Amino acid sequence: MRVFIVFCCVIGHVLTQMVSPSQLNTILQYHTECREKTKLPNSLVTGLIAGQFPNDPVLKSHLLCVHQKLGVQDADGNLRKEFISETLGAVLPASVDSKELLNKCAVQKSSPEDTALDLDRCLYQTVQPMRG
Repeated sequence: MRVFIVFCCVIGHVLTQMVSPSQLNTILQYHTECREKTKLPNSLVTGLIAGQFPNDPVLKSHLLCVHQKLGVQDADGNLRKEFISETLGAVLPASVDSKELLNKCAVQKSSPEDTALDLDRCLYQTVQPMRG
């Protein structure tokens, strides 16, 4: 439970500059619901905080669950690129080319779970250095 609270605080700190408080609450609610479903271990939560996205089946299932609840991926696991584009455009600074980021990161992979993991990994690795 302590790790989850730390996760919420760190994610909250990072996201408060990018999303509204109600959006943040929704994301955290979905994370909690999906964590109950997937049994994502604390070690993977801690790794996510540090920007580690290992090729772990539980992590992939968790991210897919969150993506589907948010509308990033549909029920079949396909990326909803128009939704992702609109969301990126709304939360990223104007200096970031959201279409370029979408083309780079929103790539359908061999499975919905791989797509979820690679999307989050790519977005993190691309956006995090911009945040300083």
